[in-house]
Amino acid sequence: MLIVYFWGGLGNQMFQYSFYRELLSRGYDVKADLSYFDDWELPHGSGDYQLKRIFDINPEVASPDEIKKLVGSATSKNKMIRLISRKLKVSMSSYIYKSDAGYDVDDDIFHKISSGKDYFLQGYWQNEDWFPNVKNDIRTAFTFPRLNDDHNQQLIQSIRENHKNKTYTIGMHVRRYSKEVNSSGSSDLDFDYYEKALREGKKLFPDAKILVFSNDIEWCKDNFSSYDLDIVDWNQKPEHQYIDMQLMSFCDCNILCPSSYSFWGGWLDPDNKNKIRIGPKNWFGHGCPMPKDWLRLETGKN
Repeated sequence: MLIVYFWGGLGNQMFQYSFYRELLSRGYDVKADLSYFDDWELPHGSGDYQLKRIFDINPEVASPDEIKKLVGSATSKNKMIRLISRKLKVSMSSYIYKSDAGYDVDDDIFHKISSGKDYFLQGYWQNEDWFPNVKNDIRTAFTFPRLNDDHNQQLIQSIRENHKNKTYTIGMHVRRYSKEVNSSGSSDLDFDYYEKALREGKKLFPDAKILVFSNDIEWCKDNFSSYDLDIVDWNQKPEHQYIDMQLMSFCDCNILCPSSYSFWGGWLDPDNKNKIRIGPKNWFGHGCPMPKDWLRLETGKN
C-alpha cells in the first residue's frame, strides 16, 4: 500500500491529488492521509480540505492503523513527521519525504515505489512530470463549479469576448508572502519583475485587457496606480478565494509568481486556448516547476 499525505493550501492539495491519481493509474494500491486538516488551521484562513468543497474530490482515505503501520510510533500529524524527517534525521524505511528544495522529478522515488514495498509519501510533487499519464484526467477533475454571481460571470464573458475579438486578456497573479502570518516576506518578488512580465505580455498582446489577482490588494493599488489595468478585489473571503484561480484559468496570458496557486491558474485552460504563461525563472531559489515551454524571466530573487 502507498499512502499519500495531503497538506497545505489549495494549490498544494491539487499537486498531491495529481500525484495520487498518477499512482492509481499505474496500478498501485493508494490511499490518502487527510489528517492534516483535522486540527491544523492555515495562516491564510483556508485550513480545510478544499478539494472536497470545490471539486467534490474524495480519495480513498487510509485508516489510523494503516498510517501507523508505515510511520511507526509517529502519528500522521504533519508536525510530528516534519520533526522526525527534518530535525531528528531519523530514517524510516517506509517513509519518503520529497522536499520543496528542487522541483525536478526524482526517478529514485518512482523506482522505490515500483519495488512493491509499502510507503508513506509526503511531498509537494510540484511538477507536471509527477503525473504524466493523467493530465487529461486531472483537467477534468479540476473543473470548477459554475459561478452564480453576476460580477464573476460578467468577467468571464468579457474575457471570452476579448479572445473572440482578438484583443485578449492578461491575468497577472501577485502573491505577497509578507502579507501572511508566519512569513518573513523573503519570497516576495520585486516590483521590477511584474513590470518586466507586463512588458513581455504586452509585446505578445498589445491591446490586451490586464487583470490583477492578489492576496494584497492595497499593495497592488499603490504600485500599479499608473497602469491601465483592473484589480479583481471581490473574491477575498476564504471560501471564495479559489475563484481567482478559476478566473485566471480563462485568461489568454498568465503572469505568474512563485506559488502553487499561481501555477494552477496558468496550467488550467478550460477554453483550450493554448495560452501563454510567463513566470519567474527561479521559485524560492530552488529552480522552477513550470513546464519548459512556458516563458521564464530573470528576477531580482534569482
